[in-house]
Amino acid sequence: LAGMPLDALLAGTAERVAEALSVEFCEILELIPGEEAMLLRAGCGWQPGCVGHIRISASAESQAGATWQHNAPMTVNDWAAAKDLQPSALLREHRVQSGLTVPIRLRDRLFGVLGAHTAIGFVIGAVLSAAAGYIGMNVSVRANVRTAQASRQGLAAGLDVAFKAG
Repeated sequence: LAGMPLDALLAGTAERVAEALSVEFCEILELIPGEEAMLLRAGCGWQPGCVGHIRISASAESQAGATWQHNAPMTVNDWAAAKDLQPSALLREHRVQSGLTVPIRLRDRLFGVLGAHTAIGFVIGAVLSAAAGYIGMNVSVRANVRTAQASRQGLAAGLDVAFKAG
C-alpha cells in the first residue's frame, strides 16, 4: 500500500466498502482546507463526472457535515423521516434513501468522511424483516395451539406434536 497512489487506494477502498456492505453507493469525502465543504474524492455508484468534482457542504445540516463536526458516525435510516439533517444534492439526485457515514482520521487531523448509501436496500430489508417476523410468530403461535390441544389427550401426544412442529 505504501507505493500505491492515494487516488487508487481511495477508489479501491470505496469499491470494497460498497461490496462488503451491499450498498449501491460509497463516497470518500475529503475536507477542503479553508472552506466549509468536502470534495467527493473517491466513490462508486455515482453518475460519471461526480467523483473529483462534486462538493458537499460540511455544515451540521448535512449528514457528512454532522459526521465531521461531531467526529462520530451518523446513520440515516430513512431520509423522508429525517428531521435534523438534509440530504445533499448528490444524495437527492441519486434517490438515496438511507446511509451511514463515519469520520476518517489521519494521525493528527480529520481527513474527511466515508459514506455508504443505498437507494432501496435498507427499505427492502426492513420490509422483509418485518414480514419474516410476522410469519414466524404466526407459525409459532399455531404450533403452540396445536401442542396445547394435543396435550389434553396426554403427555405423549403433546410431545409428539411439539417435536413435529419444531
